[in-house]
Amino acid sequence: MATILAANTGNWSATGTWTGGVVPVAGDIVVANGKTVTIDTLNVTVAEVRNDTTGGASAGGYFNMVSGGSLTANVYAGSTVNSCVLWAGTAGQTATITGNFFGGSSSGSAISWTGGNLTIGGGSQTTGGTGTGSCSGIVGGSSGTFLFGTAGNPGTITGGTSSQATAAGLYLNGTNQNITIYAALITGNSSGGANAFYLGGASQIVSITAGAIQNANATGLALNIAAPLASFNCTVSGNIQGGASAYGIQVAATGTYAIVVAGNIINGASGNSNGIINTAAGTVNVTGNVISSVTSSIIALANSGTGTINLTGSATAGNTGIGAQNTSTGILRVTRAIGNGYGVGSVGISNVVAVNSAAQGSLTYVEQLQFGSLGNTPVSGPIRLRSEEHTSELQSRFGISYAVFCLK
Repeated sequence: MATILAANTGNWSATGTWTGGVVPVAGDIVVANGKTVTIDTLNVTVAEVRNDTTGGASAGGYFNMVSGGSLTANVYAGSTVNSCVLWAGTAGQTATITGNFFGGSSSGSAISWTGGNLTIGGGSQTTGGTGTGSCSGIVGGSSGTFLFGTAGNPGTITGGTSSQATAAGLYLNGTNQNITIYAALITGNSSGGANAFYLGGASQIVSITAGAIQNANATGLALNIAAPLASFNCTVSGNIQGGASAYGIQVAATGTYAIVVAGNIINGASGNSNGIINTAAGTVNVTGNVISSVTSSIIALANSGTGTINLTGSATAGNTGIGAQNTSTGILRVTRAIGNGYGVGSVGISNVVAVNSAAQGSLTYVEQLQFGSLGNTPVSGPIRLRSEEHTSELQSRFGISYAVFCLK
């Protein structure tokens, strides 16, 4: 393994580009050294590409993929505004990059995608940086197709230690992007407030298959939906949970969002750490179960905007935390509300509920009620049974004056 510095701006394949006249090969650490290196070779494999001061290099410069092809390397951004690897292909061109990617300490990202299609190879990991600018692991404003990982070899997306959203592990803000994500874990960092995955481009088409969203110790938001998307489907085989002080998923846009959880939706420890929160006028359709953790008073599933959350599944109260809550003038629908099993004088408080309607003007519907094992009430506030909503629908559609339902 050798550390090879660029000596001049030029093509990767040209000996004159490199100190000592040696073109890098597999196993080498390659540093831009303030120069612009055009990757004109279709398939490049090295240990690392960097634009920091490794090997006594000058910071800055970058590696420019101009013809697609593949790059297999760990990618490290440095302390300048330059991203380390740039991909700006034309429509129909695809570049494939595989490795571990680390945002910089200023406003440079490891990978900047501004044109063509980008595929991130299976097993890759992307981590945001420590700077205050756009120092993401991957930043993308192109309107092309983006693929991260594979079904059989998913990657990992982790936020940076900066407090800036743009220090995300993955920051995609292009219009009309077609995005497919296979990730074992999408999580904020335990040492910073940056987003792990930021979606900020209008009319994006997004499909996410994840093992889990958010670590319990994370202080950065895991998945932030900040712009109206054309479609959104997310399937999680494990849990979606709030972090130490950060949301698992925040929906802050109009549109319709489908989330299927095989595990549970769980609240975090403190602060803004709901498992899922809808803060805008969008509709969030959740299939799965909500369980407020035993040790936290944070709401697991929160509707705090004017939009709608439809939970097909149960919401269970914790000993101090509400399972699902409508805190604004939106609509919350829950299939089943389950009271907790804690009593006064034991580890919990007996009056904590599974579903709460906390705001005047909100509409909260529950289909089934299950009292706790000690008789604890599963709901509070102005709660309506789903049968009441169905009655209104029948009256509106068929002009009948009343309807009778048998509740089991």
